[in-house]
Amino acid sequence: MPRRLALSYFTDWPGKGPFPAETRDVSLHGLRFVTHTALPVAKLIKVDCEAFVALVRVVACNDNDERDWRWLVRSEYVTVRFRRAR
Repeated sequence: MPRRLALSYFTDWPGKGPFPAETRDVSLHGLRFVTHTALPVAKLIKVDCEAFVALVRVVACNDNDERDWRWLVRSEYVTVRFRRAR
């Protein structure tokens, strides 16, 4: 699986989102991704990309030094469904 995947996330559903993001690390337990907006710790969000769809809990949200992305978010899966490779 590529390390950097385009990602969309929803802070509430239906309604708030999708917002753009990009993964930085994906594991069996969670993921790190970058966003334009800070997310509060413990917030549940829905994430969707070409490799999986998941409900995640924000574990940490820190300043990021990348020019195009302001925040680095660490999250853990509550539920995850990996899509089949085609």
